[in-house]
Amino acid sequence: MNEHIRWVAILFILHCGGGANVTTGDSGGPTAPDASDGGVADGAVAYPDCADGTLATYVASPCMLSETTIAFTLDGAELAGFDPSAIIVKRDYTNGNVPDPHTLLVKLGVDGFGVTAGQRIDVVLPLMVTTANGMNEWLHEGMATGDGVVIASQRYGNLESLETCTATQTAQCDAQQGGVGIPDAPATFLSQITITLDGGKSGSAWFKSSGIHYSQR
Repeated sequence: MNEHIRWVAILFILHCGGGANVTTGDSGGPTAPDASDGGVADGAVAYPDCADGTLATYVASPCMLSETTIAFTLDGAELAGFDPSAIIVKRDYTNGNVPDPHTLLVKLGVDGFGVTAGQRIDVVLPLMVTTANGMNEWLHEGMATGDGVVIASQRYGNLESLETCTATQTAQCDAQQGGVGIPDAPATFLSQITITLDGGKSGSAWFKSSGIHYSQR
């Protein structure tokens, strides 16, 4: 079964409270935890709160950002040579170690990642999102020199939240894009995070993390 369709079916069942301990028939598929795992209950099912982990752990199981279910998938992903366990996905902590209720950080490696002149990488991370009608994205400590560029975006259909960091647009290297509403958002939809680092002909580009934000607007 196509993994996108499989995820939609699983999240629809879970969102409607269709029984606990739902698993896929494929190895490495998502598992819905039972109520003993804590998290936010939805009918008969409880999802764990999203925690600090990696793309690999987030692919293994959906989790909750407040009322929103997040489920990453490797179907259609482009990892630019990164192992899923080397892409960090974690909570964004504010106000003295308090997790932001709606935001995750995506990092390429523990300490960030950079490219130099003549190098370019594109990382594409699809994810299924349930119960959200707004999204937002911002760069955290990007840096570009010369003709290098850092681009971080998230997209749903024709809607996109995007930040571009260049040597002359340094304010955008650590900035929040205005939120994007998703009119008539379906209960579950496929979103896409894209991170591009391009060193240009004589520059460089470095990326620490991108904040991704889904919520009810």
